[in-house]
Amino acid sequence: MMTLGEVMVTLLLTVVTALVILYLSLKRKQKKIRLLGVPGPESSTLLGSLKEYKNKGVALYDLELMKKYGNKVRTPLNFKGEVGMERSHMQDVCHSVLDYGCPLQKAVAVTSHQEWKHLRSHLSPLFTKDRLQKLLPELEECVQEFIDKLSGKMTLKSPFDIQNLCGLYTLDCLLSTIFGYDMHSCKSPNESLIYQCIQSWRAGNESIKPKAALCLVAPFMRNVLKTRGFNVLPADVRNYFQKLITKEIHKRHSKETKSDDFVQWMIDTQNNQANGHCVNNNKEPVQHGLTEEEIVANCIFFIMAGYDTMANLLGFVLYNVASCPHVQEKLYGEIKNNLNQSISMEAIDSMRYLENVVNETLRLTPPFLRVNRVASHDITVHGVHIPEGTDVHVPLYALHRDPNVWPNPEQFDPDRFAKEISELSFLPFGVGPRDCFPKTMAVLVVKLAVIKIIQQDLFYWTNQGFVNRQRDTKSHLTYENDDPWSYSKGRVQCRGHLMGNQVFYKQTLYWSIRLLWNDNNRFTENESPEICKDKIRPDVFFRKKIWYKNDQICSKCVHYRVADLRTPLGETPIAIYDAEDDIYVSTALKSRGTYEPDKLHLMYEIFKKYPDVNVIDVGSNLGIFSLYAAKLGRKALAIEALSINVQRICHSIMAGDFQNSVYVVHNAVSDNHEKVKLGAEIYNVGGTYVEQNASYVKELKHGRAKGTYGYVNTITMDDLLNLTVINDFKKVFIKIDIEGFEHRAINRSHKLFEKLEIVGILMEWYFHKGRPSSEPILKFMEDHGFKAHFANPFMSRLNMDEIMAYNVRDILWLPQK
Repeated sequence: MMTLGEVMVTLLLTVVTALVILYLSLKRKQKKIRLLGVPGPESSTLLGSLKEYKNKGVALYDLELMKKYGNKVRTPLNFKGEVGMERSHMQDVCHSVLDYGCPLQKAVAVTSHQEWKHLRSHLSPLFTKDRLQKLLPELEECVQEFIDKLSGKMTLKSPFDIQNLCGLYTLDCLLSTIFGYDMHSCKSPNESLIYQCIQSWRAGNESIKPKAALCLVAPFMRNVLKTRGFNVLPADVRNYFQKLITKEIHKRHSKETKSDDFVQWMIDTQNNQANGHCVNNNKEPVQHGLTEEEIVANCIFFIMAGYDTMANLLGFVLYNVASCPHVQEKLYGEIKNNLNQSISMEAIDSMRYLENVVNETLRLTPPFLRVNRVASHDITVHGVHIPEGTDVHVPLYALHRDPNVWPNPEQFDPDRFAKEISELSFLPFGVGPRDCFPKTMAVLVVKLAVIKIIQQDLFYWTNQGFVNRQRDTKSHLTYENDDPWSYSKGRVQCRGHLMGNQVFYKQTLYWSIRLLWNDNNRFTENESPEICKDKIRPDVFFRKKIWYKNDQICSKCVHYRVADLRTPLGETPIAIYDAEDDIYVSTALKSRGTYEPDKLHLMYEIFKKYPDVNVIDVGSNLGIFSLYAAKLGRKALAIEALSINVQRICHSIMAGDFQNSVYVVHNAVSDNHEKVKLGAEIYNVGGTYVEQNASYVKELKHGRAKGTYGYVNTITMDDLLNLTVINDFKKVFIKIDIEGFEHRAINRSHKLFEKLEIVGILMEWYFHKGRPSSEPILKFMEDHGFKAHFANPFMSRLNMDEIMAYNVRDILWLPQK
């Protein structure tokens, strides 16, 4: 028998030997990677780039490497390369650094070779469009419950966490399609099955991360963990789902009538021996259909992977749409034009702009930070020799931010998908046979929810939830509370994915029942009566060298289309365009009676704070802000360069009897006196811009800038002090939206700011963030004591990073107290 000392010596020698073997293995691997001749960072430690990935995060470090070394980069522990390599030569081999344990070891995403082919051939038909069409009624019921829950939250008239509901909605969809269950998750979130589903997802994330990192550094630990019985799922979760799914399988076998869910489809493959296929190289028929173990594994896997992927995608789509009211309005117009009483796959597929919105969201926040493949044999691709067993990663986060493919990559712009995009430049769900084939269902579930919400609601973000949306670039799972899914503790702060790609964000959606819920009260356009007969014409001023009154521009009686602009004190008529000529502003006014309600609500809050404040509306367009102010008893100076807009503003003034409240200036605004050409944007009269400023404005309009409206004279903001009506404007709220010319207007407004008390400036910021034109605006505001705030009714402060964030389209400047 060995003495204690001998045991200790043996143990010590074993540990030292293992460390030496590990050291030599890592050094050999690093040397092997360096010999590939691919540029990349050098590492001074055996851990290679793990320290950098831990400190900087997977996404940001991938982005840094791609910018520094190009499309092919080696790292000490792996090799990342072009997507083309994967698709052509490594499409069948997917690498997992550890075994998931029973039952997930039989899940389609973690199996290899023939076993994977067998599973995919039986499971992929579950997600064809024909089958999903059959499941639409069940999915629509889930959506309706989701909407009902949202409307119930609205009655509270306070901010709430919508991501919680997104998760419960996607669970409803999964459980109804997999098992045929009618769960009512949004109404009963503490149901046992709901709890177990969430626990399985959470447990998978928490157990995979540390073990995967260990196996990445020391691959032999994979076998050690397997020998010790490691499993990503706790025993209670495994047992729960094992019993549940086994019971469902046996129940289906004993029933004469069949369900139309995923479990039934999998069971049918067991009975359909004739449709089986060979799974070995000798072409011998070995197994037809799915075993009970495979059915259990893939049911659990679909829940774990689908729940979070769909909830995150839906949350991010709603975030982006809420951050961009013009996107929301365009979506509403498309949905209204393409959808009749019933929803079908054909109707959904016809909504191209909705597809673009979802794709742009997937580009910015892909479900996976990266995908990987393993070289099954030695091969040379694009002049690079890749040895057998080399791990090839495709960094999706960095790929989707390649400025050569995606101009202004951090900007949310669905219109970029209106053009043809290379298949290998956009890979949110991977590509080739190993792609995420349930993606059709994931996108359908998200689209259904977006359609229903956009049909019924407008929404925007509060100061509690309007944050710069970011993926967790460090891939660390941390929770704000001990239990992130505690429904009684408040909002959820984290989301993740089974494979360890986490998303962190805080989302709070504000639903204003008083102003924004218009489900059964749509507005329709009307032909206006001849309201100009026997009406006093409004004052229209214009300036060349001196100020004049223009008595001709509003002299004709014209029949314009008219909508009713909603305000807290009732409605007022507003002249609009045909919907096909003005797809944003006129379409919104026609269908909802409002446009950018969050901005109007903001101005309403300013009015409540300052009872004697009036409005200078620079870039008035159809006069929404001016008419809104007049209806609330304030005076407004509507400054508009486009004559056809001025004519409609006049018409609206006469219709509302606002001749003594709204004055019109027919000039463009700049920092000098000149004549400028006005550029046109197709389908968007509100997108009129000054041609002189066209270089980067045209770039951001992505080909929509076409044609001109002619010439107009400019004024400066200081010129307004010479108007007699300015005497009524001692305390002023300024709204300025002139398509990228705001910096020129602000440059000559020093005297105006000295003479008048400016209580706030609502400014379009979209064309300035990250550009030289932002600098004079920031300096002017700093010199005059104004600070940047979110342009919503809560008016919370913005820091410099948030000012330059992609999703900040407008800024509210308030005087510093």
